[in-house]
Amino acid sequence: MELERIQYPTQSFNHYWEQPQWKSELIKLAEIPDKEEIFAFSKYYLKSDELAEAVIKELMASFSHAELFSFVDKALAQPELAKEYPYTSQLLKECLVFPEWVDVDKLEDGASFARKSGVLGLLVLRNFSLMGGYESAAVNKPLVFTSELKKVAGKRISETTEFWVNVIEENLFKSGTKGAAVILKVRLVHAMARYYVLKNPEWNSNAWGLPINAADLMATNLGFSLLFMKGLEKLGFELSEKEEEGFFHLWRFIGHYQGIPSELLPLNRKEAVRLLYIWTMTQPEGDADSIALAKSLLNIPKEPQFSGTKFQKWLIYEANLSFNQFFLSRNSCRNLGLPKSRLPFFPYISKMMVKILAFRYRNNRAEWVKKAREIQMEIKEKAMKDYGSLGKR
Repeated sequence: MELERIQYPTQSFNHYWEQPQWKSELIKLAEIPDKEEIFAFSKYYLKSDELAEAVIKELMASFSHAELFSFVDKALAQPELAKEYPYTSQLLKECLVFPEWVDVDKLEDGASFARKSGVLGLLVLRNFSLMGGYESAAVNKPLVFTSELKKVAGKRISETTEFWVNVIEENLFKSGTKGAAVILKVRLVHAMARYYVLKNPEWNSNAWGLPINAADLMATNLGFSLLFMKGLEKLGFELSEKEEEGFFHLWRFIGHYQGIPSELLPLNRKEAVRLLYIWTMTQPEGDADSIALAKSLLNIPKEPQFSGTKFQKWLIYEANLSFNQFFLSRNSCRNLGLPKSRLPFFPYISKMMVKILAFRYRNNRAEWVKKAREIQMEIKEKAMKDYGSLGKR
């Protein structure tokens, strides 16, 4: 099947690869992916997580939505509870046994780097990884069909924040089933959304591929890994070889447990750049839904649930907008309908802060990580207070 969503060469993302920071990454590849390789990748837009989907269908026959996730949490601690559910038992078995390639020390190296990023890490995810992804019209369609477009935007971003902050907890994956539960909940939410979207007769798989397919999940994973690192580097962060290796290892691990095919999970930066290039070079331009999503994300500080004074909310709105302009191209900001920030200096103040922190904690990295993590936890708690926890309220 030749998908309508495949627009090569894309008019949406290709200009990024002309920018110095991305061009320098591309020239490090032995070969730039050609049209044949890019079109061969299209099969992943029609590939989904069949095991997780089987689990959803299996458990929905016996449980309500809330009961389903509660049962899975209990079964992670007591796998024998799932003995009557063969697909669920298989998924739990896979989640509780690490693949041979997993190195828990490398996982902690990656998570420690993410904790060290502090509030700037969250700003990169929000204003670069998430906002930038909205420029693809096709990847946004499941949000429309699950009514997520109409959902309070702050609730969506608070759930993403909660997941990200939880998954980088210190030594999380040395602590039994807790780490598996954090990832598995999101995997099953994706499978449930896919199940309901495909029931909608208006969903057009020929136009968009399967909802929340393997290729788009890979792109999301790269947003949390490669784009996250690139955004922090643009703000002046310097990654050690150990941090970079650990960070890719962490997101390869998380992607594995989210059901992403192994060949779409990069081992290193070069592999990540290659996969991102292949995905970006076929994406359709943003549409009205892209603009609506961008607007809702931008306007989160204006939502009544978002706590703070009128001045604080205005300041956060302008700060986020300044980071959008700093990370995204002019074309992207225009395509997403983003206005110009009246306070464009926030990213440059942040670059100065990074230099100050690097000097201050040059001999005490552990203290830097500790202080930065405290700020992340404060932001997470505020989001949960304003909008509720993942899957609740």
